[in-house]
Amino acid sequence: MNPFKNQAWEDAKAHHRAVFLRCVDAEDGSAEQSRLDAEGRAAKGEADRLEQAARTAWLRAKRQSVEIHLNDDTRETRHCFTEQPLRIHAGFTHEDAAAGWRQVLSFSASPTPDADTLARIERAKSDAVSQLESYWAELADATDIQRVIYQGVHYTWNVLGEGIGFGGQAFRVEWLTADREPTECNLFAQGRIPVWMRDKLPDNARTIEDLGYRINPFPAVDDSLDDDPPY
Repeated sequence: MNPFKNQAWEDAKAHHRAVFLRCVDAEDGSAEQSRLDAEGRAAKGEADRLEQAARTAWLRAKRQSVEIHLNDDTRETRHCFTEQPLRIHAGFTHEDAAAGWRQVLSFSASPTPDADTLARIERAKSDAVSQLESYWAELADATDIQRVIYQGVHYTWNVLGEGIGFGGQAFRVEWLTADREPTECNLFAQGRIPVWMRDKLPDNARTIEDLGYRINPFPAVDDSLDDDPPY
């Protein structure tokens, strides 16, 4: 749908086309053809004027964004129109976040959305749910990771010094399995596990303790080892 359209412009274009067709059918060199030619030029000028007015009005119109929201636990989706996308506003409050909703994406739209915009909104909602489900399904099926799940939050762990999660912070994990020794490690967080995935990804850690120090994941480089002088 052309965003610049308005009815007056459409009517002016239709009038110009009708006059043009009558002028084509008129006898060459006749007074009727001359009159229709003049009328057609005037109609074209009016159509051009109204097109420019429509474009100017469109550019001056207050633009809004469509914001897509997703509840990870229920997989419900919704949307709102806002001038402050992806931040706290009347359409997305702190209470919404506490209830499990999050802002997924936003895109610009006219103040009066057309059918294409509404269809795009529904596609965005469907894609958000599909991406959420795929993310957790792939994480649950992964066999090449060392996972820590504590209080419904999913982490992966690496040997100290081999990971940079939490800026290299060192942690001690005590496991729910009684005969498993505690692990001192770096952690990476993948997020809070949605309610519908908890059976497949149950807790396996009893506690996670911050050891109060970090392993520098980016050791200092000795510039004196460079063959070439810095510029």
